[in-house]
Amino acid sequence: FFADVRLQKDPESGDRVIAGSAVEDARPLFEIIDDGGDGEMIHLRTGKAAAPKFPFKVGDLAAFDTKAGEGEKPLRHQAAEWLTSPENPYFASSYVNRVWAHLTGVGFIEPIDDIRAGNPPTNPELLERLTDDFIASNFDVQQLIRTICLSRTYQLSHETNRWNADDKRNYSHALPRRLPAEALFDAVHQVVGSVTQIPGVPPGTRAAEVAGPMIELESGLLSKLGRPARESGCECERTSELQLGPVMALLNGPAFAQAINNPDSELAKLEAATADDGALVDEVFLRVLNRAPTAEERAAGVEMLQTPSKASAAIADALQARTDALAAGFDQWRIENRPVRWQTLEPLEAASSVGAQLEVQSDGSIFSSGATGQGTYTVRAEAPAQPIRGLRIEALADDRLPAKGPGRAPNGNFVLSRLRVFASPVDKPDERRKLKIVEAQADFNQPGYHVSGAIDGKPETGWAIMGGVGQNRTAVFRFSRPLTPEEGTRLIVELDQQYPDGAHMLGRFRISATDEEPPLFRNEHPPQWRALLAARRLSDAEAQKLLDYYLSLDAEYRELQATQRLVADPRLMAVQDLAWALINSPAFLFNH
Repeated sequence: FFADVRLQKDPESGDRVIAGSAVEDARPLFEIIDDGGDGEMIHLRTGKAAAPKFPFKVGDLAAFDTKAGEGEKPLRHQAAEWLTSPENPYFASSYVNRVWAHLTGVGFIEPIDDIRAGNPPTNPELLERLTDDFIASNFDVQQLIRTICLSRTYQLSHETNRWNADDKRNYSHALPRRLPAEALFDAVHQVVGSVTQIPGVPPGTRAAEVAGPMIELESGLLSKLGRPARESGCECERTSELQLGPVMALLNGPAFAQAINNPDSELAKLEAATADDGALVDEVFLRVLNRAPTAEERAAGVEMLQTPSKASAAIADALQARTDALAAGFDQWRIENRPVRWQTLEPLEAASSVGAQLEVQSDGSIFSSGATGQGTYTVRAEAPAQPIRGLRIEALADDRLPAKGPGRAPNGNFVLSRLRVFASPVDKPDERRKLKIVEAQADFNQPGYHVSGAIDGKPETGWAIMGGVGQNRTAVFRFSRPLTPEEGTRLIVELDQQYPDGAHMLGRFRISATDEEPPLFRNEHPPQWRALLAARRLSDAEAQKLLDYYLSLDAEYRELQATQRLVADPRLMAVQDLAWALINSPAFLFNH
């Protein structure tokens, strides 16, 4: 039924692609799903095409063994109609069973994806009644949920008596269940009024709206709380157990702490706008538990708000101690993070052994076009009048290249099999002295194609960047000892590219040299800090500005700083502690 389905490139993709590897072509960023009408599923035993056929008749949708004729609906549409037909004895009851299980905690049939004659429902009459109502409403899911939620069964208390304490199948009382991972994450942000921050999606996106498990919080919170990995169709993938990992994530995980301690949250605004402590406690209980506090709870909450914080001095001391410890390494950090000064080598000559056209661009880079193949680029340039300790190869993205490059392969990749560098006197061009390269580093390495493979002397290895195409990539190479060139010395750089298909060649690249001491590959910093890091001398104001940035990179310093801001307002901190305590209570976590 699905053999006709095919994927076509969406023109909106342009040259943008995803996935792919050195042995597998990349796929377009966007694809259109349609029906080709000519797909076949070959029976592995007979070797013949298997005709589509329904397993049993449903109403007017009879079994058939021919493909869709001219003008008929595609096979998958016919399969969907058969599957969701009101006369299908399985679809509606299966869906009702799932909804009932999600709302009450246990299905008529358990496990809910194990429907068979040997696993009958606990209450077949009720399942049949709800199924009939669901079909009569034309599969109105909202009406089904409304019917269940308005029932006495759904609204029962979780409290038990001596006759039903061990009952888990007959719905004599509600079964306490922890909120699912996505619902719990969204609920915490809802009650405290903080905007969700999930990497890869816009701020404010609910966890329940995230399409799949590939999008996750940095702390891995959703997975720890039992969100399914979606590696199979089994309902058992989702868990709501409270093991050590989920418990620790709830008690001191950063995701919930950031939501509750957010100074811009509705909880913080509520504290600022409510002068009466009792009224503030009432509002927090209503926000978190949807009920007013008892007299005892209200009194404890008011006492909590009125108790001055004793943590302020301790936090200030800890923050100062951390600042002093970090400041001791500030000068060394500046040296290690100072941008390396690179001087672009202006090509005097650029040639390709396979006949590719190498054109020098205005920025000193070289653009390759025309013929491809297994071969070598050779670039000659005048050596700078300074000691040369290292070389940099920048592989540059370009809209003229497939997938923006920086390689010429259809997926934008390249493989630099070997890099060799020679020095030659200007008056003796045939005399070449090879410079020994002892270290290679890159800002991105394809698994199995680390940049060190470009200097190991093995043509079958090399540097590649699949998974990071379409962007500028950089590799740096350190010489065993500096070259001190005489005036007019030529540098000869050979870029050997021997990948078997002959297409994985550099599309655009630039070569630079430096006289600086290692490390030559240093941490990248945002543009606004590079000038200060590059400066040899700083004013007092500039030094303080750079020191503040340096301190902000330390996670412990940031946490202490945030805590200090909190303890500066003891009442707000008490409100946040109260909300935290209520969120970690069974009344919230095991919400109906």
